[in-house]
Amino acid sequence: MRRLNWSATPLAHRPSASSPTSWNTARRKSAPAPRKRSSRTCIKDWIHTVSTFSGVNNGTTLASFLRKNGVLIINDIYLAVNTMLGDSAFNEKIIDFHMEQWGVQTNPEKLQKNHLRLPTAKWKEIQNYNKNVRNSVGFEMQIEGMYDINEWLDINPNCYYFAHAGGNSSPTGKGYSKMNKDASILAKIVGQITGKFTSVRLQRYGYSKPEWDRHDGFVNTESAKHPLDEPFEVYEPGMKLVPGKWYDLPVEERMDHVSYMGMGMDEDEYLAYFDNFVSFLSEVPD
Repeated sequence: MRRLNWSATPLAHRPSASSPTSWNTARRKSAPAPRKRSSRTCIKDWIHTVSTFSGVNNGTTLASFLRKNGVLIINDIYLAVNTMLGDSAFNEKIIDFHMEQWGVQTNPEKLQKNHLRLPTAKWKEIQNYNKNVRNSVGFEMQIEGMYDINEWLDINPNCYYFAHAGGNSSPTGKGYSKMNKDASILAKIVGQITGKFTSVRLQRYGYSKPEWDRHDGFVNTESAKHPLDEPFEVYEPGMKLVPGKWYDLPVEERMDHVSYMGMGMDEDEYLAYFDNFVSFLSEVPD
């Protein structure tokens, strides 16, 4: 099995009330004291651009709804399923979980024979995974978790940053948004939480209504845009691009979260989507 390793993840964000290039500092009010910041990955002459596709750049209401214990339960279920199916044809032909570094599956390229295991066969490894909070996607998906991470990450002046955000949902008129009819079943189910959950406690981390109502099933559209404490501009065709800044690409109306993984999309359309973006990146100045 040939593995596809993407070096990108989604982005897109709205301008602040003052100016499209201004910093959004509202999130810092009544917030924990900032720490020493580290540069976002970008090595001159090695990495020229960083792109996110429905990236959890500012957290999600879905994960914040689950809180720590809920995330741990989801981790246990997910990794138990991974343990059971990780060395089977399911992992090889349908989806690669990419969890071999935690010992719950074998790299499909090195697997000698497909087989199933008991969900609890790697329980020790699962608990070790849960001890490493910052390696958990559940932590990174929480609004408060990404706020903490963003506090010590800074933009690299040598890199160009691009964010893609999906927005295949619409307002219901009842204070929340739900997925559109053409969205995937999975996004519709999960979107019931993403679209409806709200909490005053999250406002100190940059969350606000109704700006965060729109979503792609898993990730709030606003979150998939630039990190809230970074400089940014809303991308417009033909504009001059400069490094050291995020560019929020137009919200992709027909995309839900799993669309970026190819689920529910025509193969030719899916490959063309990335071919077009690679062509776009080839025009980014040196």
